[in-house]
Amino acid sequence: FGLGWTLADIDRESGSTYERTVEFGGQRGYRSYDTEAQAGEFSLLVAERFHVEVTGSGVTDDELEDALRAVDLNALAGMRDAGRPDA
Repeated sequence: FGLGWTLADIDRESGSTYERTVEFGGQRGYRSYDTEAQAGEFSLLVAERFHVEVTGSGVTDDELEDALRAVDLNALAGMRDAGRPDA
């Protein structure tokens, strides 16, 4: 789906699949999941600089969220200006 979700709100359901933009940990995100296939993705744009994505198959939607929770998003956001010469 690319990063188009950073610019537009999405909220769609069809059959066993949903996709939507969300707020997660204060960051804008995108979730999609297919309950029949037990597959999905959860992406975040952290500090308007870093794209973090977890994907999985044979997992629950909650397991995808747990995998994303395992990433220290605050530490990542703290590196927002790292490596920028004008920072």
